[in-house]
Amino acid sequence: EATMMTRRSFTFSALTVAAFSQLPAQAQTEDEILIDDMSQAPLTSYGGQWQLSTDRVMGGISQGSARMIRENDRLAIEMTGNVSTANNGGFVQVSMRLQPRLDATGYRGVELDVRGDGHPYWVHLRDRNTRWPWQVYHAAYETTGDWQTVRLPFASFQAYHRTTRRLDPSSITRIGLVAGYDDFQAHLKIARVSVYR
Repeated sequence: EATMMTRRSFTFSALTVAAFSQLPAQAQTEDEILIDDMSQAPLTSYGGQWQLSTDRVMGGISQGSARMIRENDRLAIEMTGNVSTANNGGFVQVSMRLQPRLDATGYRGVELDVRGDGHPYWVHLRDRNTRWPWQVYHAAYETTGDWQTVRLPFASFQAYHRTTRRLDPSSITRIGLVAGYDDFQAHLKIARVSVYR
């Protein structure tokens, strides 16, 4: 079972806003803040929607797609694409604006349940200090052909492209799940995204 997700399908409509206004702003427990477990798709557990984008917004030639799938009893986003560094490009991603800002004070980092293809992938974070679209904090992780839980401490996120401040976990405004920085065929499944203590 699969549902195709395009850039257009991620944008808000009046009905979407009305629906997500009835959801809790954060699914928070003592041990984690849940960003998404795909159970409320096309909305996320936090509120908002994932959006697909590629380097074509800046003149690149990468191509990508994303869709919701069910793999056995697990719901997931499946992101695939041809990542190319030609024309100074090199990324395909699904990302989400976090409203309200995610206050992860007292939490240690980002946790993902993912299944990849043996290639490294990236998480991008933005906070209130990143003013331009290309300014992010990023951290890489390795994948296998099996489902795995990955933990990325906030301290491992490095400033990228004219960003010199350290990540401020108290004001995270956006998260991106990224295939990039190389030429390859991307295939990543994401079933859960949260921050952990």
